[in-house]
Amino acid sequence: MSYKLLYQQGHDPDQIFILQSGEVIFFASNDDRYRISGNNIILGSTEIILSHLLSLPTKRLETAVVSEKAQISCMSSEKFLSQFKHEKYLLNMGKVIAQKIRLTNSIIKKNQNILLSGKKTLKQLYLQYFSIVSIIIDEYNKRKLPWLKDIVAKYSTSISFLKAEAYTKADVPVKIFETTALSDRTIDLPPDYILCKEGNKESDMFILQSGTLEVSVNNNRVAILNEAGTTIGEIALLLGEVRSATIRSLTPIRVTKLRLKDLKEIAKNDIDTIVQIIYSLTKKFYNNINLIRDINMSVMNKTLSEEAGEKGEKIEISNISHELNKLKYELGELLYAQNADFIRSRLTPFM
Repeated sequence: MSYKLLYQQGHDPDQIFILQSGEVIFFASNDDRYRISGNNIILGSTEIILSHLLSLPTKRLETAVVSEKAQISCMSSEKFLSQFKHEKYLLNMGKVIAQKIRLTNSIIKKNQNILLSGKKTLKQLYLQYFSIVSIIIDEYNKRKLPWLKDIVAKYSTSISFLKAEAYTKADVPVKIFETTALSDRTIDLPPDYILCKEGNKESDMFILQSGTLEVSVNNNRVAILNEAGTTIGEIALLLGEVRSATIRSLTPIRVTKLRLKDLKEIAKNDIDTIVQIIYSLTKKFYNNINLIRDINMSVMNKTLSEEAGEKGEKIEISNISHELNKLKYELGELLYAQNADFIRSRLTPFM
């Protein structure tokens, strides 16, 4: 099959394209490509959104080619932006960007398998450290127990905690907060509530309004979410995908639950909520493309730096293991002395 160039990586994004029928191939790098096909789908919008609406000037992130028989029309960026908040455009873009995230996630997973060895062990140690310190911070803030003050001050400001926190933070800062249009879809849930389960096919999206959530994959914790406005499950909402992780509440939580059928109703009174979902997806895709490039660069340099890198990683594993054991010992002694079983029960999974 013959293909023709639609746009090229590094060029200025001055228009969007509507694929009326046919197939488009995206090249995230020379070696990483994926395909999308369909009818009347909007292409090339992400860079325009980033540049003009999110104040992040961005050249074309990928190269795109279409089949010779594909039917394509185009629209200037000015016209696109003037019609951006139209419900039809937003839902179309959302589904396309969600597909692009899903497909680039697969590329990232493949490339990480090539690159990573031992990294998961290091990450798991940092996540364990972060979980323990986060719980004692939460307990101190809730109960103001004077005997927790010193250990909280000592470990919450440590370099290890700051590094551990970096592992757990979501990559995308776009937040969606509760509005009048969302209030009747906002619910309170208890600790240990499963919002979604890995492997289940679901189509609900959640917006965290308060509380703390645990994200786990294959029964291993991979992240903690505790920032109000954090979005969970946009891709499942738009594509009805199988869940890639289990998300469980660690504390009482307040979340807004959305289904695809809700979006049209919300759009009538609160189009900005839909816009924020598009912004969140756009930034996630932007981060995926940058991550693909970073991983590919690391793969290229791996042979040259492997010996030094392995040595550095062993030192870091040793350091965080020492810090973690020290934290566990000091905290264990303190909880025993204070007979604080109510805190020990929360810490048991990480001790």
